[in-house]
Amino acid sequence: MRHIYCCWTIYSQRNGDTMEKKQIKKFCSNEIFQVWDHLVSHNYFLLRCAISNTRSENIDIIFFYTKYLELPTTLRGLELVIDHNHSTQQQIAERAGITFDEHLKVFSLKSMEKIFYIAAYSASIHINTLPMFDSPLHAMLGIREPEISKYANHLVSVSVLV
Repeated sequence: MRHIYCCWTIYSQRNGDTMEKKQIKKFCSNEIFQVWDHLVSHNYFLLRCAISNTRSENIDIIFFYTKYLELPTTLRGLELVIDHNHSTQQQIAERAGITFDEHLKVFSLKSMEKIFYIAAYSASIHINTLPMFDSPLHAMLGIREPEISKYANHLVSVSVLV
C-alpha cells in the first residue's frame, strides 16, 4: 500500500519519530459514521466519524480499490471485520458481477443489528485532525506533495485491518 507509506514517511520526517502501523482483526465504535467521500478514478471510499463538539479527531475508515458497496449513508455504531465466509463472497460476486481474486476481501459492517458489505482490496482506520470537510483520499494517491504533507501533518495513527 504505497499510498499510505508516503504519508507515514513524511509524518516521520516532520515529527522526528516513526509512526507504528497497527494490524487489527476487528474495529468497533459506538460513534456515528457517514459516507464521506469516494475517489472514483481509484475506487477509494471513505467512511468518516467527523470531528465534533465531543470529538477532537476524525476516525476515517478508508477502503482501497473498492469493487462493491452495500450500506446506508449513515451507520450508528459500527463493528468492522473481514468476512472470510466463502458463501458471502459468492453471493456478492453474483450480485455485483465481479470475480474474487486472492487480494479482494469482503468487509462486514455491523450497525444497528444489521450487516452490510463492502468488497475491497484493503481497509485502514486513520485517526486524524484534518478540518471537518477535508478528505484524505487525494493524499492517499501519493502524487501531489502539498496534499501528502498536509495529511501527514494531521495524521495521528493508522491501523490496518487484516
